[in-house]
Amino acid sequence: MRGIAPPAEILFRNAPLLMTHDSATGYVGDLDPLKEPTKTQWLSLLGQLECGVRAFDLRLVAAYEDFRQLHYHHTGAGGWGWKSDQMVSDTVPSLIDWSRAHPDELVVLVVSHCAATKGPVTVGALAPIGWKDISCTQDDVVEAFQNLGVKVQTSCDVLNTWTLDQALEFATMDKGGKMLMIPGEGGCVEPNYNDQITSIGQVEGYVDDTMAKAPSIGRPFQVQSLIQQEGLSVPVSAELNKDVYEWVTTSDLYDGVNFLEINLACAYATSISSALGANITSESANSCIQLCETACKKKGACEQ
Repeated sequence: MRGIAPPAEILFRNAPLLMTHDSATGYVGDLDPLKEPTKTQWLSLLGQLECGVRAFDLRLVAAYEDFRQLHYHHTGAGGWGWKSDQMVSDTVPSLIDWSRAHPDELVVLVVSHCAATKGPVTVGALAPIGWKDISCTQDDVVEAFQNLGVKVQTSCDVLNTWTLDQALEFATMDKGGKMLMIPGEGGCVEPNYNDQITSIGQVEGYVDDTMAKAPSIGRPFQVQSLIQQEGLSVPVSAELNKDVYEWVTTSDLYDGVNFLEINLACAYATSISSALGANITSESANSCIQLCETACKKKGACEQ
C-alpha cells in the first residue's frame, strides 16, 4: 500500500510521518500493575514499524548514570511511574535491520524526557533514588545512538531548514537504511500538547486549531491526535483512529502535517501511514495484523 509520497523538496518540518505516542509503552507487560495508566501501544517498536509507524516518541532514562543501560520510561514528576526492562542497545538494532530492509523509508526517533538515576531503573511504581532530568542532546545520549549506527541531528536550526531530501541524505546509515534521532519535546520539536482534549469529540477541533498555526511556526511539530489522559487509565480509541484516517483521506484537515501522533498503532496505522505516503508492503501489513491479534481482541482494533 502506498499513498502519494511527499516531494523531496518539501521541508522536513512539513513532511508527513505517522508517529506513536509514548511508543515504548508497547513493552509494558499484561500483568504489570502500571499497565492501565501507562500503556498507549500494544506492539514492540519493531512491530509498530511493520504497522506503518515511521516516527517514535521515545523517553529515556539511564540506570546508575550509565548510558550503556539506557531504558525507556513513562513517568510523572520525580520519577514515579513505569520503566522498561528493555534498553536502547537491545531494541534499536532490530529497527536498524528493518530500516536496511526498507531503504526508501525514513524512520525518525524523537527523543525527549531524558533522565538518569543514581540507582537501578526499577520497574513499578517506586521512583528510583536520585532521579534527575538531563539533556537529550548531551554527549552520552547522542553516543548511545551513534554507536549503533543511527544518524543524529541535534541542531534545531538545521532541522528547521532542511528539505526532506536533505534529511533523507543525512539519515542514510553506513550500511543502508535511513534512521534519524532528533531532540523532541523541550528540544527541537513543538509538541502542541493540550491537556483539555479529554474526549473523542474534542479531537477534531484540536487538530483544526493546531493545523491552522503549526505548519508555519518554523520548526518540526506534532499533532497529538489522541484523547489526553485525565484518570488512571489511558483512553485509547480505535474509533478515533478510524476518524483520523477519514480526516486524512477525505478532507484537508491534515494538509501540511509533520508528525501525526496517535495511540494504539494496532488501529488503522497502516491505512493512515499509507495515506501519508509511506510504502507498506503486503508482508508488513500481514505481519501487523498477526502481531495485533491480542490487541484486536481487547480493543476492537483489527482494521488496518
